[in-house]
Formats: sequence, structure tokens, C-alpha cells
Amino acid sequence: MKNADILEDIKRYSGLGKLSVFVGAGISRLSGFPSWNGLVQDMADEIGYLYKKDKNGYANFSPEELLKIPQMYYLNKGEDIYRKKVEKGFENNCTPNEIHDLILSLHPNHMLTTNYDTLLEETAIKFGRNFSVLNSNKVVAKAETSNYIIKVHGDFSNDFVLKEQDYLDYENKYLLIDNLVKTIFATNLVIFVGYGLNDYNIKLILNWVKNVQSDSFVMPIFIHTGERLSDIELSYQEGRGLRVLDCNDYTDNTDYLVKYRSVLKDILTFNNETDLADRVNKLQYIYEKVFGVKEFGLYSKRGF
Repeated sequence: MKNADILEDIKRYSGLGKLSVFVGAGISRLSGFPSWNGLVQDMADEIGYLYKKDKNGYANFSPEELLKIPQMYYLNKGEDIYRKKVEKGFENNCTPNEIHDLILSLHPNHMLTTNYDTLLEETAIKFGRNFSVLNSNKVVAKAETSNYIIKVHGDFSNDFVLKEQDYLDYENKYLLIDNLVKTIFATNLVIFVGYGLNDYNIKLILNWVKNVQSDSFVMPIFIHTGERLSDIELSYQEGRGLRVLDCNDYTDNTDYLVKYRSVLKDILTFNNETDLADRVNKLQYIYEKVFGVKEFGLYSKRGF
């Protein structure tokens, strides 16, 4: 699918008030927030788990290990030490960055995230938007607005999802959140930003939604910041249920903030330019109608 077609679809759903954004860890890392990979590496070192390293000496975990190691740490250290480890690992006085501002500039209906931080909430306040923050089943019924920030993996004010058992128990423990997420995907166009295409969360979410919603599934859009994708890879992603906006079509810069900025600004520019064109066309139509009425009146007077 061509970028212009994707941008047109974004504009259409935005006009309907049905554009939502799913924000991943990549956006929080731009604010200096610690990585999930780094925390898991610390856990692995502490319990003596052996893992592969890349050429730079960093841990090279499989998606399964990223869930397995926290589970092993939990079983080895106990719940209290595990929770303190996770909370301390993600402890940071970060502030929202430019990409958070651009996300809010899209005027999203809902914002969903697997992040534990409060950067989206802080940005919403800055933009004067009132979202209900849903981080557990018990607060869903208490939502005071129809626009949500859904903490899909919870946060540190309640339970949070990180280890293997959390994922296995998710649909039971987060039943209302789970159903709400699926409903949003069925009724809104969702843009993924801050994730990798091979992210375990992406695979899980796509399977959730496609299995439940079938024909009513609204194919989401994924902002890709890795190496340029081939036509075959793009077709494969569409087969998975994702339409991709490749940042390489917008910039050659390797800085992730620039990559995200380039794509999001193009979305905003497209929306603004097409809105302007629509307004011009409407004004032209009105002008022609009014002008035509005047001409008709002029000829009518001459006829008598």
C-alpha cells in the first residue's frame, strides 16, 4: 500500500474521531527512560543466567528469554524483591519529549501503551486533554471520560505485566482492559509508534485482535524505524495485519527522534494540507453557487 493511501486513511479516521495511538518503549527511551532489555540483563546477571552477547557486549535475548528470565528471578528471589527490583530498574525522573507532543498533536481518540511511566499523562495535561487513565480492571467502570489512556501492562500504582506468568494469565487478570483494547482495534485506526516489528507485544496484540474481530478488524499502521523494508517484507507485514510507514521514505538520518519526527510531521502536514484543500474547494463551490444566483437575478431583471 502506498504511503499516500495510508495517510489518506489516517486523515479519514482522524476526521471521524477514531484515530488512536499505541505507544511503545522506544518513545520513552527518547526521554532517557531505562530499557526492558537492560533490566532483564541485570536480573540474569544476579541469578547467574548465561546468555548470548552481541559484538558490543550487550545481551542478545530472544523474545522468550525476555519473559523467562524475569519469571526465574521472581521464583528465585520472591515477590517483594522482584517488585522492588523492577520499580528501581525503571526509576527515573524523565520528562516528555518532542515525540510525545507530536502524538498529542494528532488529536488521538485513545492512547494505549505498554509503558509503565506517566509521560503520556503529563503530555495530555500540557495539551489540555482530559483522558481517563485505565491501568487495571477495577478502574474501567469508573472512567469519567470517553477518551482513555490505557496502560495495557498496568503500572507501579497497581499490578504490572513483565514476567512469563503475567502474559499467560493476562486475559483473565486484565479481562476488561483486554476487551477494551480489542474494541478499540475493531472501531479505531491504531498507529503503532515506539515498537520494533519483531516485538513480542506486537505479535501478541495482533493475534488477540485478529482472532476475535475477524472481518471487523481495522488494519493498524506501524511506524518502522529500522532498515528499509523490501517489497516482499512489506507484503509479509500486510499479511500479518500491519500497514507500514517506513521512516526511510522520509529521512536518511539515523537518530531515532528525527526518524519519528519525520513521519509524524508528514502525517500532520498531510492532514493540514488536505484540510485546507477541502476548505478551498468548499469555498469555491459556495462562491460559484452564490455567483450563479446573482447572475440569474441579473438576467431575470433584464428579461422584464
